[in-house]
Amino acid sequence: MNLRKTVDEIHGRVIGETIRRAESRGAGGALAPVHGEIARLGLSYQQLYSLRDIVGKMPPSPNSLRARIGGIFVRTVQRMLFWYTPQIHRFHGATVEMAEHFCEAMEKHLAVTQRLYAELEGVRSEMRVHGTQAAPLTDLLSGAPPGDPAFDHYIFALRNSAKSAPEERVLNVQKNLSVIESLTPALPAGPWLDIGCGDGDWLRAANSSGRDAIGVDDNLAALAHCRAQNLRVTEAEPLAFLRHAADSSYSLIGAFYTLNRYPARYAWELVREAVRALKPAGILILESSNPASLLAGSEDVWYDPTVLRPLPVFTARFLLEYFGLEMVIERALDSAPEGPEAPVAELEFVRRLNSHLYGPRAYAMIARRPAGIREPYRADSLETSA
Repeated sequence: MNLRKTVDEIHGRVIGETIRRAESRGAGGALAPVHGEIARLGLSYQQLYSLRDIVGKMPPSPNSLRARIGGIFVRTVQRMLFWYTPQIHRFHGATVEMAEHFCEAMEKHLAVTQRLYAELEGVRSEMRVHGTQAAPLTDLLSGAPPGDPAFDHYIFALRNSAKSAPEERVLNVQKNLSVIESLTPALPAGPWLDIGCGDGDWLRAANSSGRDAIGVDDNLAALAHCRAQNLRVTEAEPLAFLRHAADSSYSLIGAFYTLNRYPARYAWELVREAVRALKPAGILILESSNPASLLAGSEDVWYDPTVLRPLPVFTARFLLEYFGLEMVIERALDSAPEGPEAPVAELEFVRRLNSHLYGPRAYAMIARRPAGIREPYRADSLETSA
């Protein structure tokens, strides 16, 4: 066996596999520390092997009188200890051989672990396919939520994967909090409500600022995720929850990328009930994808298959003002990356084209309920449409 060639092959495979696995996700990411340890072991073995050929040999020295005299002295001592040199060679050779076998054993162990991870992922995929009962056909055709934990997990994972970077989300939340804290008069005391709380970004920020925040969601995976972080959440359908809320019971209600998942009548009634549940001078925050952006309206918003209709800025503003809310601020979110805009930008239609191509892909609205606003009509006071 060519030991030098074997060492180089082991080292190359270990380093390459370590880099590839460290950059991957899922099970491979969990094995990245193990790959790192094996990579370091491979490097140590290579250094040990490189020392094998210099045992008992004279080190290089400069061509000087002092170096030549030192060399004569070292060779004299080497001849005096000649009986130790073969033993040192044998010991070093046995050490290198043991290290080689150890590296091979570690590689085999890692390969077995990788196969186990792959099989585990396969089992998880099988469970997702076969682990739940099929939803009733009427639910699937009507678009009603089937209440399937596996489907909820899929939707929750999909929404999180399509989100912007964590640092961007944190910055956006902090900007919303800054606007709220700077309001005059100040926000009334009372709990905060997050409708469709998702993974709890807003709840965590509200709790960190000393607020009493509660989230509402009907996605079982989102609720489990929030509860694992000790966030206070309730399993409920958003409109049903608001209908049972007392008048003027919340100082702030947030609806982040929620209204575009429901039909127009549902979204209309959701906002009406939210305004009723707000305290006077309370705040309603709305965030949504911006269909005026060609990037958002043609692709981004549809990453979430539960979205029914993106809400244009004009429609959202009209809806909030229709129920008497006063706009505090509108913010553009998630502008498209800078790129070469269409030329001749001084022409009106080119300016509009550039705004649709490179304009914000989402928006935020912060509106306030005036102290003297009338109470919106409750659902039970209106005739139910056919």
